[in-house]
Amino acid sequence: MSSFKLTIDGVVVEAEQGMTVLQAAKRAGLFIPSLCAHDELSPYGACRLCVVEIDGIRGTPTSCTTPAAEGMVVRTNTEQLQTQRRRTIELMMSGHPSPCFSCDSREDCEIEKSTPTKAGIATRCGACSNRPGCELRGVAMGSFTRDIDLPLLYSIDKIERDDPFIDKDHNLCILCGRCFRTCEKIHDKPAISIANRGKKAKISVAFEKTWSSEECRFCGTCVDECPTGCLTDRWGKWFGVQDSLAESVCTLCPSHCKLMLKIKQGKIIGAKMLSLKKENAICALGKFALAQIVNSPRRISRIQVKIGGEQIPSGFDEAVAKIKSLFEVSKGGKLVVSSRDAYVETRKGLRALAAKYGADFVELASNAESLGEQTLSKIENGEYDTALVLGNWLSAENAKKIKHLVIADFAKSAAQKFAEVVIPVSITGETSATVAGADGTPLGCAKVSEPALDRRATFEYLSAVVGDFSGGEFELESLSADFASPALDKKNLPNKFLGHYLSDFAPDLLKLGLSKSPEASEIENSKSGFEILEKRMLVPNFHAIKISAPDAAKYVKPGQFAILMANANSERSPFTIIDWNAEEGWIEFIVEEVGRSSSELGALNKGDKIAVMSGPLGTPVDLERFAPGSSALLLGGCYGIGAIYSIARALKEKGVKTTCAIEASTSYMLYFKDKLASVSDELIVKTRDGTEGTKGGCSNVLAEIGSNFDSIVAIGCVFMMKQCAGSAPKDDSKTQLCALNPIMVDGTGMCGACRVNVGGETKFACVEGPFFPLLKVDFNELGKRRTAYKLLEIEAMPRHIGGKCHS
Repeated sequence: MSSFKLTIDGVVVEAEQGMTVLQAAKRAGLFIPSLCAHDELSPYGACRLCVVEIDGIRGTPTSCTTPAAEGMVVRTNTEQLQTQRRRTIELMMSGHPSPCFSCDSREDCEIEKSTPTKAGIATRCGACSNRPGCELRGVAMGSFTRDIDLPLLYSIDKIERDDPFIDKDHNLCILCGRCFRTCEKIHDKPAISIANRGKKAKISVAFEKTWSSEECRFCGTCVDECPTGCLTDRWGKWFGVQDSLAESVCTLCPSHCKLMLKIKQGKIIGAKMLSLKKENAICALGKFALAQIVNSPRRISRIQVKIGGEQIPSGFDEAVAKIKSLFEVSKGGKLVVSSRDAYVETRKGLRALAAKYGADFVELASNAESLGEQTLSKIENGEYDTALVLGNWLSAENAKKIKHLVIADFAKSAAQKFAEVVIPVSITGETSATVAGADGTPLGCAKVSEPALDRRATFEYLSAVVGDFSGGEFELESLSADFASPALDKKNLPNKFLGHYLSDFAPDLLKLGLSKSPEASEIENSKSGFEILEKRMLVPNFHAIKISAPDAAKYVKPGQFAILMANANSERSPFTIIDWNAEEGWIEFIVEEVGRSSSELGALNKGDKIAVMSGPLGTPVDLERFAPGSSALLLGGCYGIGAIYSIARALKEKGVKTTCAIEASTSYMLYFKDKLASVSDELIVKTRDGTEGTKGGCSNVLAEIGSNFDSIVAIGCVFMMKQCAGSAPKDDSKTQLCALNPIMVDGTGMCGACRVNVGGETKFACVEGPFFPLLKVDFNELGKRRTAYKLLEIEAMPRHIGGKCHS
């Protein structure tokens, strides 16, 4: 291929025929911002960020669509281009949740919160799962200004959660087109495209139906290529950007597709295609279900050997000795059950085991639904004394009829409690092994993640039991001519893997037509408990939930909280009481959607029932410290806007001159303005981006007028209260309090997560708080403690349609 030279920003660079100006610049290590350009996609020119000036060419053409030519002189960063890009970015940001870009505390906030805060909805960078890898953020960070002062366009109606696996937030979309262009490249015909025009434009399938009802195959590549987080993997998004990518093979169906596994801290957190070539297409199992299966709480991880009639956790050597003993001593019929879903080495080992001990050998097809009738009949008739079964092929009743049973499996099953030996086995990505390629040749599977605890490849156990696998040789099968790949049509997705229903591990597969296992149990809303009388979304992620609780309503005092559980399987979590009426018998809570418990509560509706409400709990704010005629400044941010309401009402009733100051990241996150104005002498409104009230936060209010008040109470996120502590008057004669509800976990002090250093003493916020002296709390230590349960909190998040967790 012939090369030529051109000049970019005074640098002579070399390019090849067919290159664009952007490609030539990138090859030379020169940066031109772009969001819609992609190395594997055709030029598109949608984002208009890569505009350049070229001698002899009018205007400012996009470098991603302009072919490079011999002798070109290109400028990429003139004053005119910088202004044009700033305007383009401001236009993008007017329809994108971007208050963090205008916040004066952004850098400090992101040091304090090195990873984004989990939230049901992305309302800003700080609550967006895509923040660590956001390409828009990377381009805009040094260029964003509000020169034109465009109004922000945000709508809760632009959020869609009704499709399997993929969350869509069209507030984040910049219409770069990478998603549908990717879809078209891989599948010839795009399942998605841009629907509507103007501010209503969005990515959609035809007639704005659900994606699962149309031609979308759920390969998920649109999610991987989205630069802004408009499209996200519901299950894996909060893990953040992977540490590395490792090539391996998906073993969930006979296609054995090659893919790239996403690895973070040694854990498989997702998968993606090797490239955007058609032949590298993967299906919903490889893209979305595989990581869920590998990390499922249904996995087993300990060897169990029955001793004296009871299964006892045991070691590898004990398990091998027991298996050998069972097959050697057995005088009755023997059975070995294998599957084509297994690695080649495991299939050889199971054949060798059967040959060595004269056992019946059954190998099930990859799409098998159950054992064959003949085998089941023999089991039911008690013809097998000893059996080794790979996978979940036995019911509990059948398992009882085999005297000496060994089960090798990756997940729990009802039959396992009747086995003499249960061995946990590794699966995709956890073992270096071999499977059959499409043409029947061996295909290597790389080990990219260490299996947990006792998990090993089945063939490791078999090697120790039978030694040489020479008795188990067989010819690898190629795919049959009529095999229908699930990468070509979601209707071809298999129901089971090693006898387990795949929908048990990834329930969203049910929306793609897969079967539900008879044993599967979706957690239902509670049928008894505390009825929800009213449920409102105040602003994105914040819900006001009013419940019937006549007994508790008699005893509530300002500043208290209660433990709520949406259903019997929910975690117990404390939530702040914001209002109540003893005569009418109701209590109202503020619920910020940040984790499992709050998401489950947020998914409930009027008329539903909350399974558990225990309260009121916590020490109420001491109203005796606020003298009639004195002045008080109440500061509220996030959930604290609702939390200060009952305190303000009580102080006003007592004759305290009360000023309420509230802060939010932006105007569309403010609530309770009228409500707070009705119970305070003055209401001050601050937004971090300056879109309503005045720019700044409660700490600015405290720094400006805090010394004018006798008492101060700050309630909000830890960062907000830490800032307030830094701005508060250093005057011990004043009552200055903060509420540490954000660090509570179980609401009783038993877990220790609410432990905090207050003036050199260890306190427990759940039982001794939530109110503590603002100036005495060690916020640095408290901030570090909040990350202790981070991974567990992510794993507990509801990750399926409807915000429900599954057992």
